[in-house]
Amino acid sequence: MAVTNPKSSVRVAIASDLHLEFGGNPPDLEILDGDADLLVAAGDIDAGTRAVDWLATSPVPVVYIIGNHELYNRDAEKGRAAIALAARAHPHVHVLDDDRIDFDFGGGRRVRILGGTLWTDYRLYGEKQRLRCMHAAAIGINDHRVIRFHDGLWSPSDAAAAFDRTRDFLEGELKKSFDGITLVVTHHAPTPEAIDGRYRGGALCAAFASDVESLMPYADGWIYGHTHSSIDIEIDGCRIVSNQRGYSWEAKGFQIRTFEFSKRTAGIGP
Repeated sequence: MAVTNPKSSVRVAIASDLHLEFGGNPPDLEILDGDADLLVAAGDIDAGTRAVDWLATSPVPVVYIIGNHELYNRDAEKGRAAIALAARAHPHVHVLDDDRIDFDFGGGRRVRILGGTLWTDYRLYGEKQRLRCMHAAAIGINDHRVIRFHDGLWSPSDAAAAFDRTRDFLEGELKKSFDGITLVVTHHAPTPEAIDGRYRGGALCAAFASDVESLMPYADGWIYGHTHSSIDIEIDGCRIVSNQRGYSWEAKGFQIRTFEFSKRTAGIGP
C-alpha cells in the first residue's frame, strides 16, 4: 500500500449521475465554500449543456466530464462541442474531454487532473466474450438507440474506438513525471470492482466498466460515475472513489461529499 502525505492533500467534492433531466432540484453548491478545493462532476448531470449553468454557481473550480446521458438525442461530436463551448463562458468550469488541467492550491499542493468519458472496450470478461458483450449492448443499452453519430447511431464499435483514444491519452499523460497529486476522472468505471455484486457476470456490465487497473499505480486517485453504485476503495495505491446519486428512485439521502486525496510517497508511479 502506498504511503500518503497529509500535508500535501487536496479536498475534492465529488458528484455524478444526478440525472437532473428527469426532474428534481440540484444540490446547493454554495456549501462547498471553505469545505473543498475543487468540485468534480463525473458525468450524467443533466441533458445537453444544461449542467454548465448549475456548475457555474460553484464557489470553487469545477472539473466536468461528459457522460453518456449528456449526449442523448444529440450527435455525439456536436453534443461534446456544445458542452465545451458553453463552459467557456465560465472560466472556472473546465470540461475535460481527453484533456488535462493543472491546479496550484498553494502550500505545495499542486494537482494535475486527467479526464475523459472512457467509454468501454467490452473486454470485461476477456477477448473471447467481447463480441457477445458488444451485441448485448447494441440491443440492450439506450446509448445505441438515441445518440447519433455522423449519419447513423452511436454503435458499440464507436464506443470501443472512443475508449481506445481515452485510454491512450491517459497512459501517455500518466507516464509523464509530475511533482504533485495526480487524479484521473472518467465517467465509465475503470475496474471490474465497480460492478455491483447483483449484476456481476451479466453481458451488459461490459458497457459500464473496463479493466484499466494497469494504469492505477501511476495515479493517486481515480474518480468515476455511470454505475449508480458508489465506492471508496484502493487498488495498487490508487484511491478509487465514486459518489453517485442515480435516478430519483435510487437517490436515498444523496449529498455531495468531499474526499481528501494525497500524493503517495511510495509506489511505482512516476
